[in-house]
Amino acid sequence: MDGVVRDLVGEVNFIALHNEASGLDEGLPPDLPAIDRLSEVRAPALILVGNSNQLRTLAAADLLASELPNARKVVMTGAARLRNMERPKNNRLLLDYQENVE
Repeated sequence: MDGVVRDLVGEVNFIALHNEASGLDEGLPPDLPAIDRLSEVRAPALILVGNSNQLRTLAAADLLASELPNARKVVMTGAARLRNMERPKNNRLLLDYQENVE
């Protein structure tokens, strides 16, 4: 990956993590009108989450994996918000999944 792009993504991620740590994203509860309809989704879904993600992200991944009928959840060790950059070898998971989804 181009160094300039990597630096820019790192900066954006730093801002997001800073905002999260400061509680700036805690203002209003999320409006999730479709949450009760997840079981109606028939499309396959790959839920990728890093084991270093925030607890609420891990909980959201668990919820999606349990409610979406055709979901597969994969937990990537040593990764968090930028899974594809933190563990680029695991990008093969995406390619394999895409190739095998009908």
